[in-house]
Amino acid sequence: MKYEQESQAIIEAIGGRENLANAFHCMTRLRLEVKDPAKVDVDALGKVNKVLKVVQVGQQFQCVFGPQVSDVYKDFCEVAGLEQQAMVDDEPDGAPVEKKPRDLSPKGVLDTVIDYISGCIQPLLVGIIAAGMIKMVASLLGDGMLGLIPADSNIMTALTFAGDAPFYFLPVMVGYTAAKKFNMSPVLGMILGGILVHPTVEAIVAAGEPFDVFGLPMTLVDYSSSVVPMILTCWVASYVERFLNKHIPAMFRMMAVMPLTILIMLPVMLCGLAPLGNIIGQGLAGVFNGIQQLLGPIGVALISGVWMVLIMTGMHLPVFMSVAVTYFSQGHEDVILVAGTIATVAVTGVVLGYFLKSKKQENKELGLSCFTASLLGGVAEPALFGIMLPNPRIFVYEAIGAAVGSGIASLLGAGVYTIGGGGTIMGWLGFMGADTANLVSGTIGYVTAFLVPLILTLVLGFDEDATK
Repeated sequence: MKYEQESQAIIEAIGGRENLANAFHCMTRLRLEVKDPAKVDVDALGKVNKVLKVVQVGQQFQCVFGPQVSDVYKDFCEVAGLEQQAMVDDEPDGAPVEKKPRDLSPKGVLDTVIDYISGCIQPLLVGIIAAGMIKMVASLLGDGMLGLIPADSNIMTALTFAGDAPFYFLPVMVGYTAAKKFNMSPVLGMILGGILVHPTVEAIVAAGEPFDVFGLPMTLVDYSSSVVPMILTCWVASYVERFLNKHIPAMFRMMAVMPLTILIMLPVMLCGLAPLGNIIGQGLAGVFNGIQQLLGPIGVALISGVWMVLIMTGMHLPVFMSVAVTYFSQGHEDVILVAGTIATVAVTGVVLGYFLKSKKQENKELGLSCFTASLLGGVAEPALFGIMLPNPRIFVYEAIGAAVGSGIASLLGAGVYTIGGGGTIMGWLGFMGADTANLVSGTIGYVTAFLVPLILTLVLGFDEDATK
């Protein structure tokens, strides 16, 4: 086994096999759920060969390995005597672990909020990306670009509703992922999400006539393409469902728990939680739109320059909620998606420079691995934790490239119309959707963000001995 020694070292660092509850992996991380976090030697875990970074989320310890994590996971399961699981996009239900007292410190509360937001939103990205790619094809072939398919043709119509469906029914999708995250029935979550986008509810909102639910006035809001309302709804509904399951006799639960939960949540959701979620979402969007309105392209450049810091702290996921409000309702976004997409391609440029400039073989291998992950997968974490953090100068090169590239793109009026390419080689196609001018503007910013950190790395260099 190639990673036998690393696997044994990991098991020792987490407090032995008896302290391991479950293990799985995503695209870049080996995720370990432990029974007692106090037994884990985080410093020793971080010093294991090939581990780029250790991130703790509750009772889960995530070891960042990069693209080779699937090979590490295979050997780890063999050493630990575990059955392998398929790669996941989110954090699935694992083996039960012992509960620990909640951390009510500001950091603990923030970590908990980020964990729940991540669990509700991250599983949706694969569907959003799929829809974005379909919309990208429609835009490329439509009248605004190549003009190969007329706007009123059946093919364009089919592409349009296929690309729009996940965005329109987003509350249903969030209802499913949020229900899983809050340990609630996924079907119940989908039903509650379906209520928000039911044609009758939308007709009431469109008519603008007052309406009450069991005597309580309903706020007239269009919830299609919304995210936050369903996260709040499923959070509260999970407590209602658990309460009913606990107090209703087993023989009546199947016929009583779900109907009662829906009836209880109907006024709570439509008259309270969903409007509150809409206000929160609009507020988040307003913060970043305000930055753009106040500072213009400089504001977008500042956000892009610190984007890797947001990823490092996990704050990019809450920020994504603000994108959801604007992008899902307008079909494009001019601040966060521009800043994030261009920041990720700046990572691709800086790690290519690292690969070309390095003289040590192990650094060249690391650079090539990180470059491949960023170029083809849009995954910045291996480069962030393996190269940029140990080399502050490279971190600065990336930040400069991201800020310059996104600032230029914003100055030229570029907006992102398709979530799909991210920071990959196809990322620049995200600027396709409005007209050729938008694509050209975005491409100029995209190429600039790639070239600036590449050139800075090659010319100014870095400390090779700093990399782990």
